[in-house]
Amino acid sequence: MNDLVKALIEGIISEDESSKKKIIGMFGGGFKPPTSGHLEVVKRALEENPEMDALIILVGSGTRNSISQEESLAIWNIYKKSLPNKVRVMASPDNKPPIGAIYSYAKKNSDKEIYWFIGAREGNEEDFQDIATRTKSLRKGDYSNIKVKEIVTGGSVSGTKARQALLAKDKETFIQFLPNIPEIDEIWDMLTDVVKERISFTPDFITQGDVDFVDNMADRKLSPIDIDLSGNHFFDRLNDPRNYPDISVEELEDFFDKLSDEKEDFIEFLKKYKDVVVKDTETNINIPFMKRANKAIAKTIMRKKNFMTSNKILPLEEGRYDAEVTMISRMIINYFKETLGEKVSNKFEDAGVLGDDTYDLEVYFTPTDFATLGPIPFVVNAAGDENGIAIQVNYNPESFPKAYNDLIPELKDAIRHELEHTSQERFDKGVSPDGINQDNLPLFDYLTLNYEIPAFVRGLYKKAKTKKITFTAAVDEFLDERVEELMPEEAAKVKQIYIAYAKKNLPAAQLDEKITEDSIICDNCGWTWKIVDGGNDLYICHKCNYNNTPLNEDDPKKGTGKKPKGSGRRLYTDEDPKDTVGIKFSTRQDIVNTLGKTSFKAKSHARQSQVINLIHQRVRAAYGRSKKPEVKKRLKTALDYITKRKEASKAKTQRLKKQKKKTNEAIILEVVPKDILDSFDIQDTLVKDVWDGLNLKPEIKEKLLLIAQDFFDSLELPEGTVLKDIKLTGSLANFNWSKFSDVDLHLVIDFTQISDSEKFAKDYFDAKKNLWNNAHDINIFGYPVEVYVEDVDESHTASGLYSVLNDKWITIPQNDKIVIDKDDIKSKAEGYFSYIPQLEKMFKDKEYEQVVTTIDQIKEKIRNMRSSGLENGGLYSVENLAFKVLRRSNFVEELNTLKTNSYDAMMSLNENVAPNHNQKSAPYGSGYKPLKEDLTPQIISLTQYMASNGLNLKPYPKVKFIDNDGENASNLLGRTAYYDPNQQLVALYTMGRHPKDILRSYAHELIHHHQNLNNTLDHGQTTNTNKDDALDRIEREAYENGNILFRNWEDSIKNQQ
Repeated sequence: MNDLVKALIEGIISEDESSKKKIIGMFGGGFKPPTSGHLEVVKRALEENPEMDALIILVGSGTRNSISQEESLAIWNIYKKSLPNKVRVMASPDNKPPIGAIYSYAKKNSDKEIYWFIGAREGNEEDFQDIATRTKSLRKGDYSNIKVKEIVTGGSVSGTKARQALLAKDKETFIQFLPNIPEIDEIWDMLTDVVKERISFTPDFITQGDVDFVDNMADRKLSPIDIDLSGNHFFDRLNDPRNYPDISVEELEDFFDKLSDEKEDFIEFLKKYKDVVVKDTETNINIPFMKRANKAIAKTIMRKKNFMTSNKILPLEEGRYDAEVTMISRMIINYFKETLGEKVSNKFEDAGVLGDDTYDLEVYFTPTDFATLGPIPFVVNAAGDENGIAIQVNYNPESFPKAYNDLIPELKDAIRHELEHTSQERFDKGVSPDGINQDNLPLFDYLTLNYEIPAFVRGLYKKAKTKKITFTAAVDEFLDERVEELMPEEAAKVKQIYIAYAKKNLPAAQLDEKITEDSIICDNCGWTWKIVDGGNDLYICHKCNYNNTPLNEDDPKKGTGKKPKGSGRRLYTDEDPKDTVGIKFSTRQDIVNTLGKTSFKAKSHARQSQVINLIHQRVRAAYGRSKKPEVKKRLKTALDYITKRKEASKAKTQRLKKQKKKTNEAIILEVVPKDILDSFDIQDTLVKDVWDGLNLKPEIKEKLLLIAQDFFDSLELPEGTVLKDIKLTGSLANFNWSKFSDVDLHLVIDFTQISDSEKFAKDYFDAKKNLWNNAHDINIFGYPVEVYVEDVDESHTASGLYSVLNDKWITIPQNDKIVIDKDDIKSKAEGYFSYIPQLEKMFKDKEYEQVVTTIDQIKEKIRNMRSSGLENGGLYSVENLAFKVLRRSNFVEELNTLKTNSYDAMMSLNENVAPNHNQKSAPYGSGYKPLKEDLTPQIISLTQYMASNGLNLKPYPKVKFIDNDGENASNLLGRTAYYDPNQQLVALYTMGRHPKDILRSYAHELIHHHQNLNNTLDHGQTTNTNKDDALDRIEREAYENGNILFRNWEDSIKNQQ
C-alpha cells in the first residue's frame, strides 16, 4: 500500500462507516516554491467546495534551481497553519509525478469521488493549454470518479519569476510572489541558505533583462530585420521545465549569432514563407518566427530534437559546441575575476554537457610576476580527454582588468580545441589520439596530426568570430606566434591544410580567396601556381614578381618585395615594394643589429616605429610560446631590450605630436580638460542634494512629478492614454555623478496607444521632447532637467534606475570601484579633436558640402565607437567614456554649429551669384527643407484620417525618407515615391520637393498599402500602365482616391485653423 492510499485510509476515511460517498480533493504540482497563487487555489477550493471530506496537496519530487521537494513541503506546512484540519500536505508517493499519483489513486478507489483542482492564471493561454494536456488521459481510461475543477486566479504570480528573484537575491521582488504571512522572513532565510549551499557552476533561469539584452543583440546582428522576443508566451516557454536541459542565455546568444551567419537565407525564408522555424541542430533549440512588416516575431521556443511543424525549417548547422564554449568561458572568466590574485586549483564536476553526457572542468590559475612572465599579460595552456578539459592560466595580476579583452578569445580558442578532443575520445570520429608521444614531435608534425587539425581549426574559427576577424587572419596570427619554430614552407603548408579543412567543414568561415584548394592566384597578373611549387617565396609570383602575401587587418594596405635573404619574416611597408628592412630577433644582438642597419636609420620615425612594434610583437609571441628554459632566457633578454626601445619610440612620438600642436594655433596642448576626465571617478555616495542615502528626497520627488505631469500634458495625447511610469536614470541615479550630470526624467508610455507604427510614435515624441527641452531651462540644485518619452517595452542598460511614480528602485546601483583608464580615454577622444581645425579650414575655403558630408561621417564613427564600447565593455568602457568626453567638451556642439552654418551657406543665394544647377548632393534637399521630423505629425494625421475614411491600413506601413538622391531629383521623370508590398514600406523621395507634394505622394502610396492588405495589388511584372490593364486599374484607383482623400484631409486641417 503506497503512502497516499495509506494516509487517506488511516487519516480520513477508515473510521467513517456511513454509506455516504467520500469526496477527496487533490491538488498536485512541483511547487518550487509554493506561491501565493498556489495558496489561493487551495483556499478557493475549500471555499467553493465545502462538501469535501479532505483536500490533499501532493508535492512532486525533483529540484528546480536548488529548491527541492523538502523545501516545498516545509513551506506548505507553514501555509497549513492558516488552513483547516481537512488539508493534508504530503510528498507524491514513489517519486511519481503528482498527476500520475492522482490517476493511480482514482483508479484504485472507484468508490470515492475525486475533485482534481487545477489552477490557471487569468489571461495565460498556456495554462489552459496545459490543463487540456494534463487531463487528456481522462478520455482514455475509466476515470468517471474524477471531476476536474479549474480555479482561475488573478495576477501573474509565477514560480519561475519567484526563482529568478531568489537567485538574484532580490528579496523585495521575491516576497511579492508569496502570501502576506508573518513567516515570510523564515521562508526567505531557508531558501537563500539552500541556494547558497547547492548552487555551483551551473547556468540558471533566463531573466527578462537577459531576453532584452539578447533581443537588442539580435537586432544589431540581423538588421534590417527587427527581432521581437517580447511575447509573454516566448518568455514563459523559455524557462519551461519541458526544456531539458534548461535553455541558457549563452545558448540563446549563440542561436542568434549563428542565425546572423545565415541572415540572407533567413530574410529570403521570411519573404517567401512569412512563417518559418529556425532550428539549431547542435542544441535542438527551435524558434518559430512570424513575419510582420520588417519584424520577425518569436512565437515560442523549445528544446526538442524531433520538432514537428508544417512550416519551413531553416537549420543552423554551423558552430558546433559554440554555446558550450561560450558558457564554459564565462564560467572560467567569472571564477577568474572572483579569485584574481590567488593561486587556484579546482575541479568542477559535470560542468558542461557534450551529447547526452556531462564532462568535468579543471582550472588552474597561477599569479606570476613580471620577472617570470615578462611583458605579456598571460599564457594559456589546456588539455582534454574523455573525462573533460583542463585550463591553465599563468598571468600577471597587474595586467587586469585591461587584459580581459585579449584573454577571452584565447580561452575560447583553447576550450573549443579541447572539446574537440573530448568528443573524439567519446565518439568515433575516424581519428585516434592514442599511441603517439606528442612531446617528441616536431611542431609541424604535431600541428598536422589527423586529430589535431580539426581541434586547431575549430578553435581558430571560434577565436576569429570572437575577435571579429577573418579565419585567414586568425590562422596568420597563430602561425606568426610560432615563427621561431616553423620553416616558412612548413607554415605555408599548415595554413593550406587548415584552410582546406575549414572550406570543407566550416562553410561560413571567412577566407582569403587568394588560396583556392591547393593553388594561389596572383592579384596582379592572374597567373596561378601550386602551393607545393611555391618554394620559400610561396606568395611571390614568379611571372611578374608581385607579392601576394595575405595582409592581416592591422597590416598596411600595400605589399612588399621578396623576403630579404636571412630574415625571419618579410616586413610590410607602405613605401616602394623593393624597399624592405630585413629583421632578426632570436637574440638581443639580432635586434641591435637590425635597428643599426642603414636601411632602418634612413626610415622616417613613423616607419621606424612600425618596425620596432613588429619586432616587439614577434619576440613577445615567441617568448610566450617557448617551453625550453634556455630559449626562454635568451628571448627574455631580447624582449626586455625591444620593450625599452618601444617605450623610447613611443615617447618620441608624443614629443613630435606636441611640437606639431605648438605650431598649429588652432590646437591647444590640453585638448581634454582634466575636470572632464576626473568627472568619471566613482563617488562614495549618491548625490546628497537629491538622495538621502538610497531614498529620493520628498521635495525632489514632488518637483519631478510636477515637471513630468506638465510635460505629459504638453504631449496632447489621445484621451485615455496612460502614463505607466516616471523613471529617473543616468548618472544622478548612480555613483558616477559629477558636475556634468543632468536629471534624466523618462516618461513611460505604451506607444501602441498612440499609433500602430512604433517609428511614428517615437519620431513624434522625439520632436515633442526637443521642443520642451529647448523651451525650458529647469534645474534641480544646478543639475539641468532633461525629459524623454520611452516605450513601455524599451529595455534599459542603466545600472541605476528609479521609479519616481512608485517611489522605489527598479535597479539599485552598486558602488563598484571600477578602475578608469584615463590615459586611454584621453587618447581616444583626442583623435577626434583634430577634425575641428580641418573642418574650419574647409568652411573657410567654402567647401560647405564637404563639411556636411565629413561631419556626418564623423558622427557615424562616434556612434559606432560608443555602440561597440557598450556592447563589449559596458557603461565604463573606454569607448563610451570617450564619447562622454566629446559631449561634455562641446565637441559635438562645435560639429553641429559647423554643419548648420555650412548647410545654410550652401542653401543660400546671394546677390550676383548664379544658382548652381549642377550641385548633386544637398543632404537635406535643395530649396525646401523636407525633414522627416518636420513631417511626422502630418504623416500621422493624414494616415489616421485616411484610415477613418474606410481604408484598411493596419498594420500601418513603415515610412522611409530618401533625401540624398541627387540623380533622381535632377531627372525630369524621376521617382517621387514607391510602395514595397513585401516590406509594407512607403519610400518618399524628398530632395527639392515641397512638403505638400511629398504628403500627396504619401497619400497615393497609402492606397497601394490598402490594396496590398486587401489582396488587390496584383499585376504583372511591368511598370508600364499601357501594357497591363490590371496595373492601369491599380494606379487609377491610387491617383483618384489618394488625391481626393488628401484634398479632403487638407481642407479639414484648414477648417481647424
